[in-house]
Amino acid sequence: MPILGKVYTFNQENVNKAPNAAGVYALFAGDNCIYIGMAEGDGTTLRTRLKEDFAGRSGVDIKKATEYKREICVNFADREKELLEEYELTQGNLPSCNSAAS
Repeated sequence: MPILGKVYTFNQENVNKAPNAAGVYALFAGDNCIYIGMAEGDGTTLRTRLKEDFAGRSGVDIKKATEYKREICVNFADREKELLEEYELTQGNLPSCNSAAS
């Protein structure tokens, strides 16, 4: 099941409001998912990961991202794996920035 919930504009204001919690997130360029990632909690939260991506410090080229979705969860590694497997099954490949990071 894809990440449910609100779509946020990928800008500094929204990234700064992201929760300081563990979870998963997806970055989009328009309607296309370009990256699926996770945040482990504690020092690596949804907010810190999104800030890294927004600032271009994550090592993944996500400059074309325009929106994101996020989901707080404790089983973040399993959830990220599930989202990546589902995406690959339905699209035939990984999101473009996940493929580039491999």
